[in-house]
Amino acid sequence: MARAAVVGALYLLLRYFGYGLDFKEAIIIVWSGLRGAVSLSLALSVKRASDTAQPFLKPEVGTMFVFFTGGIVFLTLILNGSTTQFLLHALGMDNLSVTKLRMSNYARHEILNKTLEAFGDLKDDEELGPADWVTVKKYITG
Repeated sequence: MARAAVVGALYLLLRYFGYGLDFKEAIIIVWSGLRGAVSLSLALSVKRASDTAQPFLKPEVGTMFVFFTGGIVFLTLILNGSTTQFLLHALGMDNLSVTKLRMSNYARHEILNKTLEAFGDLKDDEELGPADWVTVKKYITG
């Protein structure tokens, strides 16, 4: 809910300045944003503080913080993480544009070329000399 409130409050700024966020992208940001990195670290801080002798924070409270926070983070990972691909498909965002597809294919082509260049140098390496280079090349180009 907090992420939805922040994205909703800042939507106009994000839409008209910088990247140019559209409504579909805002939905994806709300649904699949970071899951609990900050909340877990805060819960661990509470746990650590509760382990020291303090009159106002019992050790059980720190353990409960970590347990409940970890459970909520796990559930959001499972629920939101497993349904994001369906949301992308429903919003029509699961296909690459022609330009992005060409860029991706070009990057893949360049990576393969650089890999094959490095492959030639590895044959001369004394530690890798006895490797089955035909099999290695089959996996690289595959």
